[in-house]
Amino acid sequence: MNSLRSRARACSLATSLLVMSAAAQAPLDIRVALVIGNSAYPFSPLANPVNDARAMSETLRVLGFSVIELRDAQREQMVEAIEKVRRTLDGKKAVGMLYYAGHGLQADFHNFMVPVDARLSSAADVPRQTVDVNAVIDAFKSAGNRFNILVLDACRDNPFGEKSTSKGLAPMDAPAGTLLAYATAPGNVAEDGDSALGNGLYTSYLLKELQKPAARIEDVFKRVRLQVRQSSKGRQVPWESTSLEEDFYFNDGVKYTFRTEDLQRLVRLAKEKEEALKRDAEQAQEAERQQAAAKALQQFKAAEAQRLLDLELASARSRDEEKLKRMDAQKAVELAFAAEKADWDKVRNTEDPADLFAFLKKYPSGFISEQAQFRLDQLQKVALKVQPAKDSVAALPSGTNRWKLGDSIVIENTDKFTKVSRSRTSWVTYADDQRVEFDGGQLVVDQMGGVLKNRFGAKDPAVLGVPSDLAVGKKWRSAFRNTRPDGVVESNFWDSKVVGMEEVPFKSGKVKAFKVEKKGLALFPGGETQLSGTDWIDPGTMVAIHSERLFRSGGKIAEYFSTAVLDIQRAK
Repeated sequence: MNSLRSRARACSLATSLLVMSAAAQAPLDIRVALVIGNSAYPFSPLANPVNDARAMSETLRVLGFSVIELRDAQREQMVEAIEKVRRTLDGKKAVGMLYYAGHGLQADFHNFMVPVDARLSSAADVPRQTVDVNAVIDAFKSAGNRFNILVLDACRDNPFGEKSTSKGLAPMDAPAGTLLAYATAPGNVAEDGDSALGNGLYTSYLLKELQKPAARIEDVFKRVRLQVRQSSKGRQVPWESTSLEEDFYFNDGVKYTFRTEDLQRLVRLAKEKEEALKRDAEQAQEAERQQAAAKALQQFKAAEAQRLLDLELASARSRDEEKLKRMDAQKAVELAFAAEKADWDKVRNTEDPADLFAFLKKYPSGFISEQAQFRLDQLQKVALKVQPAKDSVAALPSGTNRWKLGDSIVIENTDKFTKVSRSRTSWVTYADDQRVEFDGGQLVVDQMGGVLKNRFGAKDPAVLGVPSDLAVGKKWRSAFRNTRPDGVVESNFWDSKVVGMEEVPFKSGKVKAFKVEKKGLALFPGGETQLSGTDWIDPGTMVAIHSERLFRSGGKIAEYFSTAVLDIQRAK
């Protein structure tokens, strides 16, 4: 009976890590999208939003969405369309989506979509002449949607200057059951893209990812983020905030997917576009125009070849995932981790960002993705400064080394049963970009603070305590192998989620920290241990300043303790 219970627990964890949630599918068959593309602004026209809206509408229809589409819309049309979407979705517990391309701005931490008939002469005109994104969120909430998606490719170069409080869009925490996606990080502006290719930079990659089968919604947007960042050389990095509790698949590879005829149509349209670009190149008289047309044709051919290759690779991955799903669930998790770790071992010491981009595209939500993201950010600093959310604290940027030689930390461990506390001070005695030693190597961590070695053994990869970056709603998974001093090897798997922010004591005061809930499983020959815990992470240092852990084995509590950071002193 105990073995059956153990297998049930293992399968529960494995299912949460790998398998599409059946509950997320059937009730989410009703899909309605409002798609808006505004280009024809009299004061600052844009090349691509109308094309973006047209292409997005076509793609979403293939993927089962009923689409209400507006192009070059006036404010009254946008308000009416939001109400129409609300009525269509009302009471259906369905999927609601907004895709907006065009000018956008922020004022007082609200984000506004700009209609083509807006004539803004002062900040007071913004709420009267534009459309607050919250109006769409409120409509979705009123309809009782189970699942909401808002995509804002609305951070293009802002022509409004003092009429908004800052550049780009304001950060927002996603309401329950919602994913918010921005074309670039809050407080920054995005590129409109190459008009010769027909779509904005962000939307071109999003359209490509939506064609790939069996990709979780969060993986879709993570891959888009990576490709936009790589293409723009770090000038533009998309941003998401999510509070989704279950998986969703735009393209499930079965019911909602691109059939052969859909792909044939896309190939036909691509060929027509190629022929048009070729004619432009042939008809161009001026040398400069001819060079530009030839360059556009070359870019288009390269992009189309890459899209077809990506589709082929995605289909192969989908087939591999189906094989994994048919296995014993926990065995599938262990095999997936082993495959990812083998790939990680090839690039973990790389100095080439391209290796890490490739790894993260393959494993956007893998067991080692957070370490790979941090390493990428070490090697290639992002050329953006992210605006923090209202009443929030700016977090230490990903890729920033968290420890240096001479730093010290005071830690207090408390046994929750006996209430006995012991404190100690540890000093950093060695530090480089990937390895930090405390007290002459008694404790070894990486620059994220992940434990590589302690008295319980050597870890590979490091125990991921704090991820590369933090936001309310963020989820991640991690795994590592621990080789104990007696030679026994344990496999550990953790799921973590940021559930909110709370004030916690720190250095004779209080700081607002991210609260992270964690659950996991440790497997070793002849047994297993269930793990649970909570961390409170200070965004300013990206250190877990308070932690609680509970370990159960054989139906009994094996350990229950807390760890508090009393002080951190930085070397001068």
